[in-house]
Amino acid sequence: MLILSREVGESVVIDGRIIVKVMRLEGGVLKLGIEAPPEIPVHRQEVYEEIQKSNREAMVRPSGSVPKLSKNGAASAARDKERADRSKGRLIIVQGGFPCLSETFILDQITGFIDRGWNIEDWAAYDSKEPTQHEAIREYDLLKKTKYLRFPDRSLASDTDRWVKTFCEQNSPGSLENVAAFHVHFGPNFNKLAPLFRFLKTFVVVSFHGYDASSVFQQQGDSCYAYLFERANLITTPTQRMKDELVRRGCPSEKVRIHRCGVDLSKFTPPVRKQPNEKPTVLTVARLVEKKGIEYSLRAFAEFKNRVAAEYRIIGDGPLRASLEELARHLGIHDRVSFLGTGRKQDVQREMARADVFVLSSVTASDGNQEGLPVSLIEAQAMGLPVVSTHHAGIPELVVDGVTGFLVREKDVAGLARNLEKLLSDARLRQQFSVNARERVCREFDIDRLNDKLTDVFLAATAPMNTGGSPREQER
Repeated sequence: MLILSREVGESVVIDGRIIVKVMRLEGGVLKLGIEAPPEIPVHRQEVYEEIQKSNREAMVRPSGSVPKLSKNGAASAARDKERADRSKGRLIIVQGGFPCLSETFILDQITGFIDRGWNIEDWAAYDSKEPTQHEAIREYDLLKKTKYLRFPDRSLASDTDRWVKTFCEQNSPGSLENVAAFHVHFGPNFNKLAPLFRFLKTFVVVSFHGYDASSVFQQQGDSCYAYLFERANLITTPTQRMKDELVRRGCPSEKVRIHRCGVDLSKFTPPVRKQPNEKPTVLTVARLVEKKGIEYSLRAFAEFKNRVAAEYRIIGDGPLRASLEELARHLGIHDRVSFLGTGRKQDVQREMARADVFVLSSVTASDGNQEGLPVSLIEAQAMGLPVVSTHHAGIPELVVDGVTGFLVREKDVAGLARNLEKLLSDARLRQQFSVNARERVCREFDIDRLNDKLTDVFLAATAPMNTGGSPREQER
Protein backbone atom coordinates (compact mmCIF):
# COMPACT_ATOMS: atom_id res chain seq x y z
CA MET A 1 0.00 0.00 0.00
CA LEU A 2 1.46 3.35 -1.04
CA ILE A 3 0.98 6.23 1.40
CA LEU A 4 2.19 9.69 0.53
CA SER A 5 2.91 12.09 3.38
CA ARG A 6 0.49 15.02 3.16
CA GLU A 7 -0.63 18.01 5.16
CA VAL A 8 -2.42 17.41 8.46
CA GLY A 9 -6.14 17.00 7.88
CA GLU A 10 -5.79 16.09 4.22
CA SER A 11 -7.37 12.91 2.90
CA VAL A 12 -5.52 10.45 0.69
CA VAL A 13 -7.13 7.77 -1.47
CA ILE A 14 -5.25 4.49 -1.54
CA ASP A 15 -5.71 1.88 -4.25
CA GLY A 16 -8.99 3.44 -5.28
CA ARG A 17 -10.86 2.01 -2.30
CA ILE A 18 -9.44 3.17 1.00
CA ILE A 19 -9.29 6.73 2.21
CA VAL A 20 -7.03 7.69 5.10
CA LYS A 21 -6.62 11.08 6.69
CA VAL A 22 -3.41 12.54 8.11
CA MET A 23 -4.74 13.19 11.62
CA ARG A 24 -1.64 14.55 13.39
CA LEU A 25 2.11 14.39 13.73
CA GLU A 26 3.35 12.69 16.86
CA GLY A 27 7.01 12.26 17.67
CA GLY A 28 7.93 12.87 14.04
CA VAL A 29 5.62 10.08 12.88
CA LEU A 30 2.49 10.39 10.76
CA LYS A 31 -0.71 9.32 12.50
CA LEU A 32 -3.32 8.21 10.01
CA GLY A 33 -7.03 7.73 10.53
CA ILE A 34 -9.47 5.82 8.36
CA GLU A 35 -12.26 7.49 6.46
CA ALA A 36 -14.35 5.60 3.91
CA PRO A 37 -17.43 6.49 1.88
CA PRO A 38 -20.35 4.27 2.93
CA GLU A 39 -20.74 2.82 -0.53
CA ILE A 40 -17.15 1.50 -0.65
CA PRO A 41 -16.56 -1.71 1.35
CA VAL A 42 -13.46 -1.63 3.52
CA HIS A 43 -11.93 -4.53 5.43
CA ARG A 44 -11.22 -2.46 8.51
CA GLN A 45 -8.94 -4.81 10.42
CA GLU A 46 -6.71 -5.25 7.38
CA VAL A 47 -6.64 -1.50 6.83
CA TYR A 48 -5.79 -0.73 10.46
CA GLU A 49 -2.91 -3.22 10.32
CA GLU A 50 -1.59 -1.52 7.19
CA ILE A 51 -1.96 1.90 8.79
CA GLN A 52 -0.14 0.83 11.94
CA LYS A 53 2.66 -0.63 9.83
CA SER A 54 2.89 2.61 7.87
CA ASN A 55 2.88 4.63 11.12
CA ARG A 56 5.97 2.74 12.22
CA GLU A 57 7.76 3.14 8.88
CA ALA A 58 6.68 6.56 7.60
CA MET A 59 8.99 9.11 9.13
CA VAL A 60 8.21 12.71 8.27
CA ARG A 61 10.76 14.34 5.99
CA PRO A 62 12.19 17.85 6.37
CA SER A 63 10.04 20.77 5.32
CA GLY A 64 10.26 21.44 1.59
CA SER A 65 11.33 17.93 0.64
CA VAL A 66 9.16 15.67 -1.45
CA PRO A 67 8.08 12.67 0.63
CA LYS A 68 8.35 9.24 -0.91
CA LEU A 69 7.12 6.65 1.52
CA SER A 70 7.07 3.31 -0.22
CA LYS A 71 5.46 -0.08 0.06
CA ASN A 72 8.29 -2.14 1.43
CA GLY A 73 9.24 -0.16 4.52
CA ALA A 74 12.86 0.16 5.51
CA ALA A 75 14.27 -1.63 2.45
CA SER A 76 12.41 0.66 0.10
CA ALA A 77 13.36 3.73 2.17
CA ALA A 78 17.00 2.69 1.80
CA ARG A 79 16.56 2.51 -1.98
CA ASP A 80 14.99 5.96 -1.95
CA LYS A 81 17.99 7.31 -0.02
CA GLU A 82 20.36 5.65 -2.48
CA ARG A 83 18.52 7.35 -5.35
CA ALA A 84 18.76 10.72 -3.59
CA ASP A 85 22.48 10.24 -2.87
CA ARG A 86 23.41 9.03 -6.35
CA SER A 87 21.15 10.94 -8.69
CA LYS A 88 23.01 14.25 -8.70
CA GLY A 89 24.13 13.99 -12.33
CA ARG A 90 23.32 16.36 -15.15
CA LEU A 91 20.33 14.99 -17.04
CA ILE A 92 19.27 16.80 -20.21
CA ILE A 93 15.65 16.56 -21.32
CA VAL A 94 15.05 17.24 -25.01
CA GLN A 95 11.55 18.10 -26.21
CA GLY A 96 9.68 20.16 -28.80
CA GLY A 97 7.68 23.16 -27.65
CA PHE A 98 7.86 24.26 -24.03
CA PRO A 99 5.88 25.05 -22.02
CA CYS A 100 3.20 22.85 -23.55
CA LEU A 101 -0.10 22.58 -21.71
CA SER A 102 -1.09 19.26 -23.29
CA GLU A 103 2.18 17.40 -22.67
CA THR A 104 1.75 16.79 -18.95
CA PHE A 105 3.40 13.38 -19.35
CA ILE A 106 6.73 15.12 -20.01
CA LEU A 107 6.23 17.72 -17.29
CA ASP A 108 5.43 15.05 -14.69
CA GLN A 109 8.60 13.15 -15.56
CA ILE A 110 10.74 16.30 -15.34
CA THR A 111 9.41 17.22 -11.90
CA GLY A 112 9.80 13.59 -10.84
CA PHE A 113 13.47 13.64 -11.80
CA ILE A 114 14.00 16.89 -9.87
CA ASP A 115 12.27 15.39 -6.82
CA ARG A 116 14.71 12.49 -6.99
CA GLY A 117 17.80 14.70 -6.98
CA TRP A 118 18.71 15.03 -10.65
CA ASN A 119 20.24 18.22 -12.00
CA ILE A 120 17.80 18.82 -14.85
CA GLU A 121 18.32 20.91 -17.96
CA ASP A 122 15.46 21.27 -20.40
CA TRP A 123 16.39 21.70 -24.06
CA ALA A 124 13.35 22.80 -26.07
CA ALA A 125 13.13 23.18 -29.85
CA TYR A 126 11.00 26.32 -29.51
CA ASP A 127 9.00 28.49 -27.11
CA SER A 128 5.35 27.53 -27.51
CA LYS A 129 4.31 30.88 -25.96
CA GLU A 130 1.15 29.41 -24.47
CA PRO A 131 -0.62 31.95 -22.25
CA THR A 132 -1.80 29.31 -19.78
CA GLN A 133 0.82 27.30 -17.89
CA HIS A 134 0.72 24.54 -15.31
CA GLU A 135 1.58 25.54 -11.73
CA ALA A 136 4.52 23.12 -11.67
CA ILE A 137 6.40 25.27 -14.17
CA ARG A 138 6.47 28.09 -11.63
CA GLU A 139 6.88 25.87 -8.57
CA TYR A 140 9.96 24.15 -10.05
CA ASP A 141 11.25 27.30 -11.77
CA LEU A 142 11.43 25.36 -15.03
CA LEU A 143 11.67 28.34 -17.36
CA LYS A 144 15.08 29.11 -15.85
CA LYS A 145 16.12 25.51 -16.48
CA THR A 146 15.05 25.71 -20.14
CA LYS A 147 17.30 26.47 -23.10
CA TYR A 148 15.65 27.17 -26.46
CA LEU A 149 17.85 25.59 -29.08
CA ARG A 150 19.18 26.99 -32.31
CA PHE A 151 20.03 24.26 -34.79
CA PRO A 152 22.92 24.50 -37.28
CA ASP A 153 22.07 24.50 -40.96
CA ARG A 154 21.19 21.06 -42.29
CA SER A 155 23.99 21.30 -44.82
CA LEU A 156 26.44 20.80 -41.93
CA ALA A 157 24.90 17.51 -40.78
CA SER A 158 27.39 15.36 -42.69
CA ASP A 159 30.35 17.12 -41.02
CA THR A 160 29.90 16.05 -37.39
CA ASP A 161 32.75 18.06 -35.88
CA ARG A 162 31.72 21.25 -37.63
CA TRP A 163 28.04 20.75 -36.75
CA VAL A 164 28.86 20.24 -33.04
CA LYS A 165 31.20 23.24 -33.01
CA THR A 166 28.47 25.42 -34.55
CA PHE A 167 25.83 24.04 -32.19
CA CYS A 168 27.97 24.87 -29.15
CA GLU A 169 28.67 28.38 -30.45
CA GLN A 170 24.96 29.03 -31.01
CA ASN A 171 23.65 27.50 -27.78
CA SER A 172 26.45 27.67 -25.15
CA PRO A 173 25.47 24.34 -23.57
CA GLY A 174 28.48 24.24 -21.27
CA SER A 175 30.67 21.19 -21.00
CA LEU A 176 29.07 18.16 -22.59
CA GLU A 177 31.55 15.84 -20.93
CA ASN A 178 29.75 15.92 -17.56
CA VAL A 179 26.30 15.07 -18.93
CA ALA A 180 25.09 11.86 -17.33
CA ALA A 181 22.38 11.16 -19.89
CA PHE A 182 19.95 12.56 -22.42
CA HIS A 183 16.22 11.83 -22.39
CA VAL A 184 14.76 12.75 -25.77
CA HIS A 185 11.00 13.01 -26.22
CA PHE A 186 9.65 12.30 -29.71
CA GLY A 187 11.75 10.67 -32.40
CA PRO A 188 12.11 13.74 -34.68
CA ASN A 189 13.82 15.65 -31.86
CA PHE A 190 16.53 12.98 -31.78
CA ASN A 191 17.01 13.38 -35.54
CA LYS A 192 17.49 17.13 -35.13
CA LEU A 193 20.39 16.42 -32.75
CA ALA A 194 21.75 13.33 -34.52
CA PRO A 195 25.21 14.86 -35.20
CA LEU A 196 25.57 15.64 -31.50
CA PHE A 197 24.76 12.05 -30.58
CA ARG A 198 27.28 10.82 -33.18
CA PHE A 199 29.91 12.96 -31.46
CA LEU A 200 29.04 11.91 -27.89
CA LYS A 201 28.93 8.49 -26.32
CA THR A 202 26.54 9.65 -23.61
CA PHE A 203 23.65 7.38 -22.59
CA VAL A 204 20.54 8.30 -24.61
CA VAL A 205 16.91 7.34 -23.99
CA VAL A 206 14.36 8.18 -26.68
CA SER A 207 10.67 8.14 -25.78
CA PHE A 208 8.07 7.82 -28.53
CA HIS A 209 4.56 9.09 -27.86
CA GLY A 210 2.22 9.12 -30.85
CA TYR A 211 2.61 11.00 -34.13
CA ASP A 212 6.31 10.15 -34.18
CA ALA A 213 5.45 6.44 -34.43
CA SER A 214 2.64 6.88 -36.95
CA SER A 215 2.40 9.86 -39.34
CA VAL A 216 6.18 10.40 -39.44
CA PHE A 217 6.60 6.96 -41.01
CA GLN A 218 3.86 7.75 -43.53
CA GLN A 219 5.57 11.01 -44.50
CA GLN A 220 9.26 10.00 -44.33
CA GLY A 221 9.37 6.23 -44.80
CA ASP A 222 10.62 3.29 -42.74
CA SER A 223 14.26 4.42 -42.71
CA CYS A 224 13.62 7.80 -41.06
CA TYR A 225 14.84 6.51 -37.69
CA ALA A 226 17.60 4.18 -38.90
CA TYR A 227 20.34 5.97 -36.96
CA LEU A 228 18.10 6.50 -33.93
CA PHE A 229 17.42 2.75 -33.74
CA GLU A 230 21.18 2.13 -33.95
CA ARG A 231 22.39 4.83 -31.55
CA ALA A 232 19.78 5.05 -28.77
CA ASN A 233 20.67 2.99 -25.72
CA LEU A 234 17.02 2.58 -24.77
CA ILE A 235 13.73 3.37 -26.48
CA THR A 236 10.46 3.63 -24.59
CA THR A 237 6.88 3.47 -25.79
CA PRO A 238 3.71 3.86 -23.73
CA THR A 239 2.05 0.81 -25.29
CA GLN A 240 2.76 -2.65 -26.62
CA ARG A 241 1.13 -1.67 -29.89
CA MET A 242 3.59 1.16 -30.42
CA LYS A 243 6.52 -1.08 -29.56
CA ASP A 244 5.33 -3.60 -32.15
CA GLU A 245 5.11 -0.81 -34.74
CA LEU A 246 8.68 0.34 -34.10
CA VAL A 247 9.97 -3.22 -34.27
CA ARG A 248 8.08 -3.74 -37.53
CA ARG A 249 9.85 -0.65 -38.89
CA GLY A 250 13.30 -1.99 -38.05
CA CYS A 251 13.96 -1.22 -34.37
CA PRO A 252 15.67 -4.03 -32.43
CA SER A 253 13.07 -5.48 -30.07
CA GLU A 254 15.53 -5.72 -27.18
CA LYS A 255 16.03 -1.95 -27.22
CA VAL A 256 12.37 -1.12 -26.65
CA ARG A 257 10.80 -1.02 -23.21
CA ILE A 258 7.15 -0.27 -22.51
CA HIS A 259 6.97 2.59 -20.04
CA ARG A 260 3.45 3.81 -19.35
CA CYS A 261 2.39 7.40 -18.98
CA GLY A 262 1.21 7.98 -15.44
CA VAL A 263 -0.71 10.40 -13.27
CA ASP A 264 -0.36 11.67 -9.71
CA LEU A 265 -2.86 9.51 -7.84
CA SER A 266 -2.85 11.86 -4.86
CA LYS A 267 -4.23 14.66 -7.06
CA PHE A 268 -6.37 12.74 -9.52
CA THR A 269 -8.57 10.96 -7.01
CA PRO A 270 -12.33 10.29 -6.98
CA PRO A 271 -14.41 12.76 -4.98
CA VAL A 272 -15.31 11.25 -1.61
CA ARG A 273 -18.98 12.13 -1.88
CA LYS A 274 -19.96 13.10 -5.38
CA GLN A 275 -22.91 15.47 -5.61
CA PRO A 276 -25.44 14.54 -8.30
CA ASN A 277 -25.52 16.98 -11.22
CA GLU A 278 -28.68 18.79 -12.15
CA LYS A 279 -28.02 17.44 -15.64
CA PRO A 280 -25.95 14.31 -16.42
CA THR A 281 -22.57 15.57 -17.61
CA VAL A 282 -20.27 14.27 -20.33
CA LEU A 283 -16.67 15.54 -20.40
CA THR A 284 -13.83 15.55 -22.93
CA VAL A 285 -10.32 16.87 -22.32
CA ALA A 286 -8.35 17.06 -25.56
CA ARG A 287 -6.65 19.27 -28.07
CA LEU A 288 -9.11 20.17 -30.79
CA VAL A 289 -7.31 18.38 -33.60
CA GLU A 290 -8.41 15.69 -36.04
CA LYS A 291 -7.07 12.61 -34.27
CA LYS A 292 -9.06 13.39 -31.10
CA GLY A 293 -12.28 12.72 -33.03
CA ILE A 294 -14.37 15.37 -31.26
CA GLU A 295 -16.62 15.58 -34.33
CA TYR A 296 -17.87 12.05 -33.67
CA SER A 297 -18.58 12.57 -29.97
CA LEU A 298 -20.58 15.69 -30.86
CA ARG A 299 -22.59 13.73 -33.41
CA ALA A 300 -23.11 10.93 -30.87
CA PHE A 301 -24.29 13.41 -28.23
CA ALA A 302 -26.84 14.78 -30.71
CA GLU A 303 -28.22 11.25 -31.24
CA PHE A 304 -29.80 11.12 -27.76
CA LYS A 305 -30.38 14.83 -27.13
CA ASN A 306 -34.16 14.30 -27.04
CA ARG A 307 -33.98 11.33 -24.65
CA VAL A 308 -31.39 12.43 -22.07
CA ALA A 309 -31.20 16.02 -20.80
CA ALA A 310 -27.43 15.93 -20.55
CA GLU A 311 -24.71 18.56 -21.04
CA TYR A 312 -21.36 18.12 -22.79
CA ARG A 313 -18.29 20.06 -21.60
CA ILE A 314 -15.06 20.18 -23.58
CA ILE A 315 -11.71 21.36 -22.18
CA GLY A 316 -9.13 22.13 -24.83
CA ASP A 317 -8.35 24.35 -27.76
CA GLY A 318 -6.90 23.95 -31.19
CA PRO A 319 -7.28 24.62 -34.91
CA LEU A 320 -10.65 22.85 -35.19
CA ARG A 321 -12.43 24.85 -32.51
CA ALA A 322 -14.40 27.12 -34.86
CA SER A 323 -15.54 24.25 -37.08
CA LEU A 324 -16.56 22.16 -34.05
CA GLU A 325 -18.56 25.04 -32.58
CA GLU A 326 -20.28 25.43 -35.94
CA LEU A 327 -21.03 21.68 -36.01
CA ALA A 328 -22.63 21.92 -32.55
CA ARG A 329 -24.89 24.70 -33.85
CA HIS A 330 -25.72 22.68 -36.96
CA LEU A 331 -26.64 19.64 -34.82
CA GLY A 332 -28.88 21.75 -32.58
CA ILE A 333 -26.88 21.04 -29.41
CA HIS A 334 -25.00 24.33 -29.05
CA ASP A 335 -27.05 25.23 -25.95
CA ARG A 336 -25.89 22.02 -24.23
CA VAL A 337 -22.24 22.01 -25.32
CA SER A 338 -19.65 24.21 -23.59
CA PHE A 339 -16.24 24.79 -25.18
CA LEU A 340 -14.19 25.76 -22.13
CA GLY A 341 -10.84 26.42 -23.78
CA THR A 342 -7.50 25.37 -22.36
CA GLY A 343 -7.21 24.40 -18.72
CA ARG A 344 -4.52 23.71 -16.16
CA LYS A 345 -4.42 20.55 -14.09
CA GLN A 346 -6.58 21.96 -11.35
CA ASP A 347 -9.20 22.96 -13.93
CA VAL A 348 -9.19 19.44 -15.35
CA GLN A 349 -9.45 17.92 -11.87
CA ARG A 350 -12.39 20.13 -10.99
CA GLU A 351 -14.29 19.27 -14.19
CA MET A 352 -13.56 15.57 -13.82
CA ALA A 353 -14.81 15.64 -10.22
CA ARG A 354 -18.21 16.91 -11.35
CA ALA A 355 -18.57 14.88 -14.59
CA ASP A 356 -20.51 11.61 -14.88
CA VAL A 357 -18.91 10.12 -18.00
CA PHE A 358 -15.75 10.82 -19.99
CA VAL A 359 -15.61 10.42 -23.78
CA LEU A 360 -12.64 10.46 -26.14
CA SER A 361 -13.51 9.26 -29.65
CA SER A 362 -9.96 9.12 -31.07
CA VAL A 363 -9.42 8.32 -34.76
CA THR A 364 -6.51 7.92 -37.15
CA ALA A 365 -6.05 11.31 -38.80
CA SER A 366 -5.90 11.77 -42.56
CA ASP A 367 -2.10 12.15 -42.40
CA GLY A 368 -1.76 8.90 -40.42
CA ASN A 369 -1.34 10.61 -37.04
CA GLN A 370 -2.38 8.38 -34.13
CA GLU A 371 -2.52 8.57 -30.37
CA GLY A 372 -0.04 6.88 -28.10
CA LEU A 373 -1.89 6.48 -24.83
CA PRO A 374 -3.97 9.62 -24.12
CA VAL A 375 -3.13 10.97 -20.66
CA SER A 376 -6.60 12.48 -20.32
CA LEU A 377 -8.05 8.95 -20.38
CA ILE A 378 -5.66 7.89 -17.61
CA GLU A 379 -6.61 10.96 -15.56
CA ALA A 380 -10.31 10.28 -16.07
CA GLN A 381 -9.97 6.65 -15.01
CA ALA A 382 -7.89 7.72 -11.99
CA MET A 383 -10.76 10.02 -11.00
CA GLY A 384 -13.11 7.06 -11.21
CA LEU A 385 -14.83 8.22 -14.37
CA PRO A 386 -16.29 5.54 -16.65
CA VAL A 387 -15.17 6.23 -20.20
CA VAL A 388 -16.38 5.71 -23.72
CA SER A 389 -13.59 5.58 -26.28
CA THR A 390 -12.43 3.79 -29.42
CA HIS A 391 -10.41 0.77 -30.49
CA HIS A 392 -7.58 3.06 -31.51
CA ALA A 393 -3.81 2.73 -31.05
CA GLY A 394 -2.97 1.84 -27.42
CA ILE A 395 -6.31 2.82 -25.86
CA PRO A 396 -7.43 -0.82 -25.34
CA GLU A 397 -4.32 -1.30 -23.16
CA LEU A 398 -5.89 1.15 -20.68
CA VAL A 399 -9.66 0.91 -21.11
CA VAL A 400 -11.01 -2.59 -20.58
CA ASP A 401 -14.17 -2.88 -22.65
CA GLY A 402 -17.15 -3.71 -20.47
CA VAL A 403 -15.09 -3.44 -17.26
CA THR A 404 -13.78 0.13 -16.93
CA GLY A 405 -15.67 1.62 -19.87
CA PHE A 406 -16.85 0.92 -23.39
CA LEU A 407 -14.87 0.82 -26.64
CA VAL A 408 -16.27 1.12 -30.16
CA ARG A 409 -14.81 1.25 -33.65
CA GLU A 410 -13.33 4.53 -34.86
CA LYS A 411 -16.00 6.94 -36.19
CA ASP A 412 -18.82 4.69 -34.92
CA VAL A 413 -21.28 7.43 -34.00
CA ALA A 414 -24.13 4.99 -33.25
CA GLY A 415 -21.90 2.94 -30.94
CA LEU A 416 -20.65 6.02 -29.12
CA ALA A 417 -24.23 7.27 -28.67
CA ARG A 418 -25.53 3.92 -27.45
CA ASN A 419 -22.84 3.50 -24.80
CA LEU A 420 -22.92 7.12 -23.63
CA GLU A 421 -26.67 6.91 -23.17
CA LYS A 422 -26.33 3.59 -21.35
CA LEU A 423 -23.87 5.03 -18.84
CA LEU A 424 -25.72 8.28 -18.34
CA SER A 425 -28.90 6.34 -17.58
CA ASP A 426 -27.43 3.77 -15.18
CA ALA A 427 -25.84 5.07 -11.97
CA ARG A 428 -25.10 1.55 -10.70
CA LEU A 429 -23.12 0.71 -13.87
CA ARG A 430 -21.21 3.98 -13.59
CA GLN A 431 -20.25 3.14 -10.00
CA GLN A 432 -19.10 -0.35 -10.95
CA PHE A 433 -16.94 0.98 -13.80
CA SER A 434 -15.66 3.75 -11.52
CA VAL A 435 -14.23 1.36 -8.94
CA ASN A 436 -12.73 -0.90 -11.62
CA ALA A 437 -11.15 2.04 -13.44
CA ARG A 438 -9.51 3.48 -10.34
CA GLU A 439 -8.11 0.13 -9.29
CA ARG A 440 -6.62 -0.49 -12.75
CA VAL A 441 -4.92 2.90 -12.89
CA CYS A 442 -3.50 2.43 -9.38
CA ARG A 443 -1.92 -0.85 -10.44
CA GLU A 444 -0.27 0.27 -13.66
CA PHE A 445 -0.30 4.05 -14.15
CA ASP A 446 0.98 5.54 -10.87
CA ILE A 447 3.42 8.29 -11.87
CA ASP A 448 5.34 7.95 -8.61
CA ARG A 449 6.19 4.30 -9.23
CA LEU A 450 6.84 4.93 -12.91
CA ASN A 451 9.26 7.77 -12.14
CA ASP A 452 11.06 5.49 -9.68
CA LYS A 453 11.50 2.92 -12.44
CA LEU A 454 12.77 5.48 -14.91
CA THR A 455 15.17 6.93 -12.36
CA ASP A 456 16.54 3.45 -11.70
CA VAL A 457 17.14 3.01 -15.45
CA PHE A 458 19.28 6.15 -15.58
CA LEU A 459 21.08 5.31 -12.34
CA ALA A 460 21.96 1.82 -13.54
CA ALA A 461 23.26 3.21 -16.82
CA THR A 462 25.28 6.10 -15.40
CA ALA A 463 26.77 4.75 -12.17
CA PRO A 464 29.69 4.91 -12.10
CA MET A 465 29.17 7.94 -14.36
CA ASN A 466 31.64 7.22 -17.12
CA THR A 467 29.47 7.36 -20.21
CA GLY A 468 29.65 11.10 -20.86
CA GLY A 469 32.01 13.01 -23.08
CA SER A 470 33.20 12.90 -26.63
CA PRO A 471 34.63 9.79 -28.32
CA ARG A 472 38.06 11.34 -27.99
CA GLU A 473 37.63 11.72 -24.22
CA GLN A 474 36.41 8.14 -23.90
CA GLU A 475 39.44 6.78 -25.78
CA ARG A 476 42.05 8.41 -23.50
